[in-house]
Amino acid sequence: MASAVAATLVGRHAEAADLVRSALQSAPAGTSTGWTLRVEPLLHVSAHPDEWDAALTLLRARAA
Repeated sequence: MASAVAATLVGRHAEAADLVRSALQSAPAGTSTGWTLRVEPLLHVSAHPDEWDAALTLLRARAA
């Protein structure tokens, strides 16, 4: 998450989203990794929905 925040702060939103998506993919099933993703103010997720679509889709699939 720290690397994703750093990427976001310099305008690399797609890179931030890829970092988070990768972390979610490698996290063990059943963990709460990423649950605050949509509301994390430092990531600006809602301001860049296209970049974050894959990460959010993965998070929703893991929640089901």
